[in-house]
Amino acid sequence: CSKLVEIKRSQPDFDFLRIGSDLSCSEEYREFLLSSRSAKVAGGNGLNKLIKSTRVFCGTTSAVNANMSLLKLKHFTLAIVDESSQILEPHLIGLLTAHDKEKEAIDRFVLIGDHKQLPAVVQQSVEESVVNEPELNAIGLTDCRLSLFERLLSRFKTSDGYDGRFVYMLTKQGRMHRFIGE
Repeated sequence: CSKLVEIKRSQPDFDFLRIGSDLSCSEEYREFLLSSRSAKVAGGNGLNKLIKSTRVFCGTTSAVNANMSLLKLKHFTLAIVDESSQILEPHLIGLLTAHDKEKEAIDRFVLIGDHKQLPAVVQQSVEESVVNEPELNAIGLTDCRLSLFERLLSRFKTSDGYDGRFVYMLTKQGRMHRFIGE
């Protein structure tokens, strides 16, 4: 959201909406909340026009899942899910399977994450998380503690690394000292 605000400040014509609650939103971003912006439009038609005319939406997976009606009003060509290695499948399944009328509500997904950083927070033990269903094991679902990101990553692993059509390793980062990154 902070990056979108930076773009908005440098390009006033750029517009986005944040999905979520003002209780969990930093005060500096509240003006971009759908709830704040919808209070400034006239009725349902104004809200519908606002949603349909806005190209970029941001929010947590929980916030978007709590507002699934948005996906009935607007079709999205792309969803980018950051920190995907920390998100379990039940938190994504609604988004992955959402439909708007007769087609998917979201055409494509890009999952961004690092499976070698923090894993998803799970309270179940190893024993409780084991999946023994053959149909689920066949698609790589063997442990409910693993994220969809990790499961897909394992499916695209080859003897030479990862299948480059589906997995891309970032080659530039700006969050840590170069020597630590190397």
